[in-house]
Amino acid sequence: MRTRYGLIILMMLLTTCVDAVVIDVGPGQGFTSIQPALNTAMDGDTVLIHDGTYSGTDNKNLDYLGKAITVMSVNGPAATVIDCENGGRGFNFHTDETVTSILDGVSIVNGNTGYSDGGGIICSQASPRIINCVIQDCYALFGGGISCSSASPEIFNCVFRSNTADINQPELGAEGGGLDCYGNSDPLVVNCLFIDNWAKSFGGGINCETSSPTIINCTFTGNVCDIGSGISSRSYNPPVSPTVTNCILWNYTVDPEQIFIVSDTPEVRFCNIQDASGHSYPDCISVDPLYATGPGGSYYLAHVAAGQPDNSPCIDAGNGPAAAICFYGSSGLVCLDTLSTQTDEVSDSDIVDMGFHYPAFSVPTPTPTQGDSTATPLPTEPPIPTYTPVPTNTPRPTSTPYPTAQPSTTPPPVNTPPLTVELWMPDHYFQPGDPCALNVGIRNEDEPVESAQLVVMLILLDGVWFWPAWQPTLDAMEMSVDTGQKTIVVLPEFTWPDAGSYPSVLFLAVMTDPEFTELISNIDLWNWSFGP
Repeated sequence: MRTRYGLIILMMLLTTCVDAVVIDVGPGQGFTSIQPALNTAMDGDTVLIHDGTYSGTDNKNLDYLGKAITVMSVNGPAATVIDCENGGRGFNFHTDETVTSILDGVSIVNGNTGYSDGGGIICSQASPRIINCVIQDCYALFGGGISCSSASPEIFNCVFRSNTADINQPELGAEGGGLDCYGNSDPLVVNCLFIDNWAKSFGGGINCETSSPTIINCTFTGNVCDIGSGISSRSYNPPVSPTVTNCILWNYTVDPEQIFIVSDTPEVRFCNIQDASGHSYPDCISVDPLYATGPGGSYYLAHVAAGQPDNSPCIDAGNGPAAAICFYGSSGLVCLDTLSTQTDEVSDSDIVDMGFHYPAFSVPTPTPTQGDSTATPLPTEPPIPTYTPVPTNTPRPTSTPYPTAQPSTTPPPVNTPPLTVELWMPDHYFQPGDPCALNVGIRNEDEPVESAQLVVMLILLDGVWFWPAWQPTLDAMEMSVDTGQKTIVVLPEFTWPDAGSYPSVLFLAVMTDPEFTELISNIDLWNWSFGP
């Protein structure tokens, strides 16, 4: 007997859809500053930040207040900048946030917490999910970009650029130019770029003390520190188990030592390391990675097939297939076989390449909006400028003012099933006398489906009703679906009556197999309301 996974997923979706709303932030929106929107948001809500540069008291030191909410931009980090103006940090996660607290697609610049931790973001006893973000030109004593204290955040597809961990007192140390983790923090860091970060004492890119980070398919270049320009991880009691896999750590500077680990059980494998301080790590190499500049930045890998004269030694040199290395993006799970290390943007296939992967092609990122289901694609960005070496023990120069070139952090969409459903109503708000109707469009790009269930739900704050009987228990319409397109009329056109008002109504449509055991289409939502 098959487990009824599809129906379980459907019911779980209902529990999040009934109360979830989108809260828009930006010029001309419901909120013009971010923190008031966070104060208003409830678990499951999305705070959607429109294009612009956000500064001032209500746009820094931002606090989720322990809520399971998503804060995301409309058009990505190149268009959405949180400028801390060298006084404070971007976000403060400190109230037991988990991976259900998501930060997606913003740039945090000019953070400065002085002798405190986390110039861009601090995670203290909190483990959020941070994806598609740029942390740049931020300064702190520990963790110029991000600091983690007893915290294990997920950090996916982010760029750490020109951040600093420093202090003007010779007897004190400063650690983790890009990312610092201590106190049993076990962050998961996948497909990130660490560029031109600087630390006084340990870990120009990443420093972890008494912590066990997992670092997969990241590229470290231009980072500077006396001990561990790329990564420093150390602990004497208790021992720690850092894991570094499929990474490139290469500087082209006078300070080549890239990785420094003091641990009983380190696992560093399938990496390209410029200098491992005399350590011998299995399946690792130490060869010029042959970076190439492409549409998204300067850290693609040279491929003869893409027009470069030689192949990078990092091609097909990672551990396992690219399809097996995945992380969460804006639209769901993203695997490296949908991304690229080639300047011609051909996706990685077969054995995974080492290092950071760029988008394989340019696509818009779906983002939830009120009254508009169309998202604007990220703007094309110029390549990252060539790195200028920074001498050891010399403060790094002032970096290029934002905005600077960053790789596009928009992941390609997860593959959709062959059946697609799309809800349609003439508007998202209805007053007495307005024409109203509800149709479901079905598109089948594959072989005909002999039997499927079309489920349409009306979701109100106080209940759920299933079409066609409009009853509170599961109901659906069984049908065959030929190849091509068809339209199902759910509500024939009528005139909206004088029926009071209701602030938030959802229609949901999805197709399942005949036994309701699995979903065989996307899930589509239509948010609407009515009133006088």
